[in-house]
Amino acid sequence: MVEYKQKQRVVDYIQDGEIKREMKVVIEEQLITEEGYTISIPSSLTEFITLYYGKKAISTRKNTAIIVCAFLNYVKSKVKEGEDEDFLKLKEEGFFGLELVHASKYLNYCGTTLKNSLDTVEQKENILINFYSFIIRKKIMKNKKMKIEYKICKPSNGSKGKKVHLSPFDDPNHKVIRPSKKRVANEKRNNMSRKLWKKFLSLAKEKAPDIEFGIALQIMGGLRRGEVVNLILDDVSIYNEYQDYADMQEGTFILEANITDRTDELFVPRGIQIDTSSPKKHRRNQPVFDFDNKLKERWETHLKRRSEILERTNKISRALFIDKYGNPMSGSTYRKRFNKVKEAFLEYLKENSYSEYKKYLNAPWATHIGRGIFSNICVEIGLTNVNGVPNKRILANLRGDDYSDSCKPYIDDAIIIDNAEAGVKVYSQLADDDE
Repeated sequence: MVEYKQKQRVVDYIQDGEIKREMKVVIEEQLITEEGYTISIPSSLTEFITLYYGKKAISTRKNTAIIVCAFLNYVKSKVKEGEDEDFLKLKEEGFFGLELVHASKYLNYCGTTLKNSLDTVEQKENILINFYSFIIRKKIMKNKKMKIEYKICKPSNGSKGKKVHLSPFDDPNHKVIRPSKKRVANEKRNNMSRKLWKKFLSLAKEKAPDIEFGIALQIMGGLRRGEVVNLILDDVSIYNEYQDYADMQEGTFILEANITDRTDELFVPRGIQIDTSSPKKHRRNQPVFDFDNKLKERWETHLKRRSEILERTNKISRALFIDKYGNPMSGSTYRKRFNKVKEAFLEYLKENSYSEYKKYLNAPWATHIGRGIFSNICVEIGLTNVNGVPNKRILANLRGDDYSDSCKPYIDDAIIIDNAEAGVKVYSQLADDDE
């Protein structure tokens, strides 16, 4: 059976007389022959991704394509089963016979069978509404009366209004039963105690020393995985004193990271899929604090190890993080290295604290946990305080967020320690006491 797949392809194009390369998200139809060969055919539905999401981040385009492909494959599977009357006519009409009821049944399947959360179902719903709007505009559907209603929302400042599609899935003929807001599915882990994140870093030094400093950047600077692997040497500045943060004391070792998109330099020339290797938000002067008095040591060790790899492989690279071949480390490789540390960490918990082991085994978590640890530490030691009270806008600034709402979970009085004045200096001393 033919399946729809999302793929990322490097495309060459000419601009201003120069050949340039760019990573594109495409939808392909894949068929596996009886001999086991895979035949891939570009789908015209890629136009939907380009037209509606072409200016979005590549991760958004990829996620959109994945959702559209999952929907189309669901429809094909229901047609093949031949048990649902609503899908039977598609045997003859193909996708030209798609109706809104097919999308509504898929969304209900996501909510009930796949146990998707309300947010996930609503995200898929919005993408499918845009998808149906696209195929209706193309005037290729059998049902010429099918349409997606919309309204014009005008901002209060009098500027041009924006067209917003209305959901057709409240209609009784193709209603979507959305999951309850109260449903919580496998809540992600977004924090570790001081003792545990220190252990995680020590295991990184042992199991994946090439990313030990990267994990430290995530825990002590809140960097995302894609932001870490996008760094080059010139993006990092070193300070032994820092005047802009009232809680920082003289002699504290602090890094600043300049986070920008360098995928065209580091990854695109090698055809690396960049969805896991690109920064989500560009920002300058992202602080990285020395929360355990070992950041400087990790920095110097990392530079030494990096130089040894480049010398051994006879490579030249500006990338701060490189793989064993001397090439810029991709987000995918970073994740694999991180998972190696994670496996060792879970084994350590299993032998030393079974309750913690079950907690970190059963809940999903990955590289993004470093950003959560960073947020919790900043709140815990008072870096976000205004007149002794944690402020979500300050935390948003420390995290490099545009909006403060994402910081609400971390602003919790229950985790604020009484003595916040000592800041990072006190926290570093407490960390030393654990050793």
